[in-house]
Amino acid sequence: MNPKRMLWIMLAVVVAFTLFNIFSTFQRGPELDQVSYRAVYIFDWEGYTTMENLAVFTHENQQELENTGAQFNAISMEDKMKDYAEGMKQLSEKMTHPVEVIAYEATAYRKGGFLEIVETGKVQGLTTSRGEIWKTGFGDNQLVLQENVQLVFILPDDARIIEVDPEPSKIEGVVLTWSDPGPLPFPVVTYERRD
Repeated sequence: MNPKRMLWIMLAVVVAFTLFNIFSTFQRGPELDQVSYRAVYIFDWEGYTTMENLAVFTHENQQELENTGAQFNAISMEDKMKDYAEGMKQLSEKMTHPVEVIAYEATAYRKGGFLEIVETGKVQGLTTSRGEIWKTGFGDNQLVLQENVQLVFILPDDARIIEVDPEPSKIEGVVLTWSDPGPLPFPVVTYERRD
């Protein structure tokens, strides 16, 4: 795959949550070690989902981190958006309806001895509603959570959770967190607006 055609972080979030090396998977570059990954999905009542992802990498050679971050940032936002939309289209094939990408941006930062990649995407289609009942879903797409990886769903403040499958590691109000290592079907959360 052409280095300009990278699905980068989104594939790690949606497809596998594995600690496979994203950078060397899509280009012939250094083997970076993923330190942590946090994917936050924020749902609203309009049917939009904002996905905020943070991946932290390290490498014994700090210059390699610098070069990788610079290479990532050199890819145009237009190309990143195009690849993200194509990835969502492919993942939507396991759904009954498409996921539409509304906005996307991703930037790499150096912080101490680490490389952080911050990715934000806004999509429509990860929730469906039937009357007053809403449900999250991403078809049959599966995840595999590793150590130091979290998937977080934030429902609207006035949501009442009806059912969650699979059971999250932690629930705090409308914030659900999955962090136990192992296979995980994309969570289905059924909820409604509180009176």
